[in-house]
This record gives sequence, structure tokens and C-alpha cells, in this order.
Amino acid sequence: MAKYENLLNGTQVIESSLHKHLVEHLNAEIVLNTINDISIAMEWIRYTFLYIRVMKNPKHYGIPLGLTKEQIEKRLQDLCMKSLNELEMTKMITMDEETFDVKPTEAGRLMARYCIAFETMKKFCKISGVESICELITLVADCEEFTEIQLRTNEKKTLNSLNKDKNRITIRFPIVGKIKTKQMKVNVLIQAALGCLMVQDFSLQQDTTRIFRAANRISRCLLELLWLRNDFKALLSSVQIMKSFRARLWEDSKYVTKQLDGIGPTLSNALVNAGITSFQKIEDTNPRELELVAKYSNSSSDLWIHLTIANKEQLQDKKTMSPYHTCVLIIGDQDNKIVYQRKIMDSYLLKDNGITKKIEVKRANKGPELNINLISQDWVGIDVQSSYTPFYSGPKKISSSNSDTQNIPYSRSALVDSQKKTDQLQGKDACENKSK
Repeated sequence: MAKYENLLNGTQVIESSLHKHLVEHLNAEIVLNTINDISIAMEWIRYTFLYIRVMKNPKHYGIPLGLTKEQIEKRLQDLCMKSLNELEMTKMITMDEETFDVKPTEAGRLMARYCIAFETMKKFCKISGVESICELITLVADCEEFTEIQLRTNEKKTLNSLNKDKNRITIRFPIVGKIKTKQMKVNVLIQAALGCLMVQDFSLQQDTTRIFRAANRISRCLLELLWLRNDFKALLSSVQIMKSFRARLWEDSKYVTKQLDGIGPTLSNALVNAGITSFQKIEDTNPRELELVAKYSNSSSDLWIHLTIANKEQLQDKKTMSPYHTCVLIIGDQDNKIVYQRKIMDSYLLKDNGITKKIEVKRANKGPELNINLISQDWVGIDVQSSYTPFYSGPKKISSSNSDTQNIPYSRSALVDSQKKTDQLQGKDACENKSK
């Protein structure tokens, strides 16, 4: 309690932690070119908070009491030199023995760019080059960035069940034996998330979020580090796990729809159970089937409108109206809402094959029927009025997107026929025009 009271009152003495991560900080300064030779590194440390606190409380940093200022500075210089030597040994930097110049390597730049711990980079440098996805997952799980993840006793049952269980789907690469270390815990949680396995424990969900936040940058650093080498298998595996960490899915996962906005675990699982396990299958599946799987509450339909002039050839030979003659297309529903409206010139319809438009139609509360009106702004007696009822699969108020098609070959008279196709309802309304 006294500790927190001192913090609240501003009387708690704050100590430096730079000595615990001096290697990483020195590497970052070298990459920034703040430190470019050994003497500057020694001078740099004199301007740190660590230097101030060591002089006032040397015992806290493992330095014996009673030493003079020069002796304490010598200890700090030795610590700094030790860190520089470690960076050179792992090829994070290069040091010139004659000029004492210090320069970063590409590996050192990656370490600074992605804020990777030195111990993690040391593990990466020991990669043989033939690692599989399983081996790289194990390597990532053992990184220094996850040292704060704790293995709690009450979590072991859940973790062991995710690892091995005859009665449920388990992780892709099971770990031998029981879950006994935090590295094993991190490994299991990574694989469980990539495999879309349900984890109900809230603390494990929080740990998974923290793990993936760090794993994303760790995997990117690993990929770029292996990119500099000539190891095909390890590079290929690193590309796969980097993508997996970013998408939170295995590279060959069936739950590809989770990557789409608005699709969560429940809907994605429903799509997988329906056999929709790839983007190609989504494209090939009838929208009504997707609607039934999704079970959305707002009913809607995709309606295709195709508008042409039935006597196009006659009008091209002998124009009876101004090329600026315009008709208005208005489609409304039973709730007195405008579904679609557009002004269309004859000259536009005479080009190519008329116009085709796809619109989304939501089922009106008072009924599904649509009122279609094509009205000339200049001439009386050539208007087209019709009603059309799109087909909605399943019960009312359950659809997400259907694919009904309404084709309206347009001539200025009355609509005369409609036809129905297997996958989509296609109303084809044609009329004979009066002489123009």
C-alpha cells in the first residue's frame, strides 16, 4: 500500500531500466546514426537517465557502494562496450578496429525497425534454413517478447484440451506431453487462433490478442531477415506464417470468409458447414443459397433492369421524334417508396443494346410487388406501365441478397410477356410500338 501511496503523492523514487535493454537501445541509436563510433557511444550513455540514477543509487544496479565517480563511469563504459561486442558478434553492427567506426547491418536495421528484442534476433540468426511452418511457429512462441505471458494453473485444462482431445477438433501441430511452460501456452494459443478454435476463457482471449499484436511484427521481421539469405524452405515457411498471423488463419484454412468485413466466427462457420470454403465457391453459389445460410433479417433482392427500344431498326431508318426525346423510368414499391428513377433519352437507347442496370430492392412491409412506369415526357399514348413481383426464397424477412432479373425491352406501348429461368427470375416485357 505504501508503494502506491508514494506513487500517488509523487514521492516514489523512479529508477531506470535502460540497463536491462541497453543492447536494443544502442542498436537503435546506431541505426539512426546518432552513434557512429565507440567514443560517441561512451559519451551518449552519460546523457541518459541511467547515468543519473547509477550515480545516486549504484547498489540498485549491481554496483558496489563506495566507488568513485570515475570507477562508476568505468563500469558503465564496460557495460556499453559489452553490449556493442554482443551486437557485433551477432552481426547486427560492424566495428572497425582501426577507426573505431560503428555501422549497422541490414539485420540490425530490421531489429530496430520492428522493435525486436536482442535475444529474439539471436534465435533468428541460428535458423538453419530448412525450417517448416511448425518449426517456425515453435520458434516464434519462444521469442523474448512473450516473457510476460504467464501460465496459470486454471488454464492448463483448457490448453491441454486444445492440444489433444479425441472429442473435439484440436490444434494443427500438437505438442508432445502436457502443457507445462509459457512457451507451450503461446504455441497452443497461436495455433488455436489460426485454426478458428473456440476459446471461452476470457484471460486466454486477452493473452491471444497480446500475442498476435507482437507476433505480427515478429513474423514480418523474420520474413525480411530470411529474404536476405538463400534458404528456400525457411523463406517459404516464413511467408506463410506472416500471412497467417496477419489474417489470423492458416494458409490453407477453409474459413476464408472471415477475412471479409461483417463476417465473424459464427457466420464463417455456417458457410463452412454449407460447403462454402473458398472465394471461388462464394462466386459460384447462388445468392439465394448464401441468403439461407446467412439467415439475415432484412429481405432484399438484386434486380436487373434491361431497357431497349423494340422497333430500334425502324427508328434508325426513319426518325419520327427529336433525338432529345426523353422518357422517365420510375419504379416504386408497395410502401410508396421509390426504388429506382432515371431519365433516359431515345438517342441513348438507340446505341448498342439499350441500358442494363442492377439495383437492390428491399421487400416492402405491405408486399413484394413493384410498380414499373416508363413515361414519355412529350408524347401521350406511348407510356408503359407494369407490375412485377420478385421471387424471394425462404420465409419473409430472412434474406441477404437474391438475384432476380427484370429485363424490359422497351417499346412505347404495353408489356406483353414474362418468362422464368431456373436460377433467376427474368421478366421479359416487350411491346409493339405505334408508328412514329
